[in-house]
Amino acid sequence: MLKDMTESFKKAVEKDKSIILDNYALRDGIYIKLDAKKPVEQIDKDRYLIVDTKEELSPEKIELYNWFKEKDYCSQILNTNKAIDLPAKKILSSNYLSYFIQKDRLPRVGKNELPIEELKELTEKYYIRLENAENYFEELIPADIEFEVKKEEALEDFLQTYYYEEVTYIRDDERKQSIEICKNYMLNNIEEIIDIIKEIDEQYKIKGYIKIFFEEDIEKYRKEQKIYILPRIYNVKDYNVLLSNEILGLPICDMTTNNKKPYLLLKTMKCTVPYRDTTENVEATKNYYEWMINEIKEEKDVFKIGYDYEFSGGKTYIQEDPFYIVNMEMSKSTKKYEIVDFDNAPTLLSNINFKFENILRIKFYDKDKNLDKYEEDRIIDKLSGLQYLVSQYFFKGKMKGYFKSVEPDVENNKFTYPMKILFMESRDSFFDFFHKGIDTNIKKIIDEVTLRSIEEQIKSTVEGTRLLNIKRAYNLRLSLLKYFKIEGGEEMVSKLEDIIDGLKAKIDTKGMVYCDSDEEFYFMAGQLAYYLIYQSEASNKNFGMFEPFLLVKNSNQLKRRLEEVFETYSHKISIDNIKFKNTMAMVMGYETQTKITHEMKDFLIAGILSNNLLYEKKNGRED
Repeated sequence: MLKDMTESFKKAVEKDKSIILDNYALRDGIYIKLDAKKPVEQIDKDRYLIVDTKEELSPEKIELYNWFKEKDYCSQILNTNKAIDLPAKKILSSNYLSYFIQKDRLPRVGKNELPIEELKELTEKYYIRLENAENYFEELIPADIEFEVKKEEALEDFLQTYYYEEVTYIRDDERKQSIEICKNYMLNNIEEIIDIIKEIDEQYKIKGYIKIFFEEDIEKYRKEQKIYILPRIYNVKDYNVLLSNEILGLPICDMTTNNKKPYLLLKTMKCTVPYRDTTENVEATKNYYEWMINEIKEEKDVFKIGYDYEFSGGKTYIQEDPFYIVNMEMSKSTKKYEIVDFDNAPTLLSNINFKFENILRIKFYDKDKNLDKYEEDRIIDKLSGLQYLVSQYFFKGKMKGYFKSVEPDVENNKFTYPMKILFMESRDSFFDFFHKGIDTNIKKIIDEVTLRSIEEQIKSTVEGTRLLNIKRAYNLRLSLLKYFKIEGGEEMVSKLEDIIDGLKAKIDTKGMVYCDSDEEFYFMAGQLAYYLIYQSEASNKNFGMFEPFLLVKNSNQLKRRLEEVFETYSHKISIDNIKFKNTMAMVMGYETQTKITHEMKDFLIAGILSNNLLYEKKNGRED
C-alpha cells in the first residue's frame, strides 16, 4: 500500500528535494546553535530559538527557524528502539553534530532529571558509538549468508561491495576528529550549558526538548543522517535477503515484527513477512510517511490524496479524481503516528444533489416579521454537508472526522447507550458513503437507523415538548429515504402528506368522523399525545415525557395511555373544543389488530412531530 503511494512522491522528490521539508515543523523545545570554537557564553538570543507549537512564530525568528529546520530533520531518530544510546534511550539525536534530550531528563532543570554524572557517561558512550558507526552496517547482513560474512575478509568484502561510500566516509580521519571535538565540547561544557538553559527556562518555561546543534555545513548533516538510517531502515535483520546482488529487507515504517510479537508474522504463507524492498525504496517510503504525518496533522477531516498528486503544495485531493484515503492516529504505547486505516477509491467522488425537504412543514418564528414561517427546502451538493446533518440530527454531532474508530461516551440526557450502539453498528456504512461514495451498505440500514435514533432521542434526550431538532431529524430521515429510493420511502412521504391534508378538514367537522386507515389512526394518536402532554403547566418539563407512548406494543395499550394523560389534563381542555373532541373520538373509536411495529411506529412518531392540528395557533413559537 505505502509502496504504491510512494511512487509519485519519489518522482516529485527527484525534481524538487525541498518537498520533504516543505511541511516539516519543529517540535516544542529550545533549539541552540553552537560554534565548537567558541565558549558557551556565545549562547545569546540570536543563537537559540524557543518553539511552542501553540504560539505563532515571531517574524524576526523565521531565519533562525529555517536554519534549524533541516538540521533537525537530519538528526531525528527513527524511533526510541533505534536510538544510539540503547538501552538507556535518553539521548534522542542520531548524529555527532546534534544532541537531543527531553527537558524533563535534564539535570537541574527537569522533573525527572538524570544525575549529572550519569548524563556525562551516557554522552561519552553516545559519541563513541557514533564514531564506530561502521559496526551497525553488520545488521544489514542477510541471515542466510551471515556465517560466511562474519569471517574478517568476507566482512570487509561485504562492506566494500554494498556500502563503500558510507564506510569510506565513516573511516575518514576528518570525521573522527570532528566527533572528538564535539564530544569534548559537550563533556567539558555540559554543566555550563545546563545552567544557561535553566536561566532561559525560568524566564520562558520551555516545553518538550533540549536540542543542540553544532555549526556545520548541511551536507555533513545529510551524510550523518544517511549512515544512521541505512543500517536501521529495516525492521530486524532476520528478514534481510540478498537478491540479484541487492539487499532487501522488511521496512520499518508502520510495521513491527520481532520475537515479542510473533503473531504479526504470516504463519500460513511460505513468505512470513508482507514484503521486502531495497534501502533506497524504503528510505523513500520513510520520507513519504513523514511527509504524510505532517500533512495529516493539518487535516481536520479524513486525509485523501489523489492518485496523481504532484506534491505541489496545493490540495492533496481534487473531488473529480480517484484517490487514496488514509487515517493515521498516535499510538498510545509508542506516541508515534501509525496508519490505522487505508483504502483506495478508484471511482470519482462527485457532487450530490440531496434535497433536504420540510416534509413535516415545520415552522419557525420570525422575530423581525412577528410571524410563523415554514422552513425552506435546501439542496445539499457535497457529501461533507450531508455528513454534518446526519451527525447533528441523529448522533448529536459525534459523527465527524475519522469516526470509524470513535466510541462515543455515554452522557445522560444527551447521548444514551442505545444511541452509542446505533452509532457503532452503522459507522462503517456511513463512513463508506460519506468518504468513498459507496452507498451499498447505507441503503440497507438507513431506514432502521434513522427511525431508532429519532425514537431514542424522543424517549431520552428531549426535555418536555421541545421537539424542533427531532422534527428536523425526521424530515432528514424522510429525505434520505427518498434520496436512496428505499422501498416504501416515497410512499411514506406521500401518505403523510395525504393524511395531513385530509385530517385538517376532518377535525373541524361538526358531524361524526372516523379514521380511515391504520396509518391515519396512529398518526392521529401521535397528534393527540402531543396535544395532551403540551397541556402540562410544569415549569420544568421532564425528559422523555413521550416515552410511555413509544413503549406500547398495540393500539389498546396506546389508547389506555392516552386516557390516563387525558384524565390528568382534562381540566385544561374546553368542552367546546371541536378539534379535540373529534380527534379523541376518531382515536378511541378505531379498532385495529395491527401492532406498533416499524411502519406503524413511524406514523405514530410522525404524528407527535408534525405541526399539531389541534393546537390553536398563537403568535410566537409553537415549541
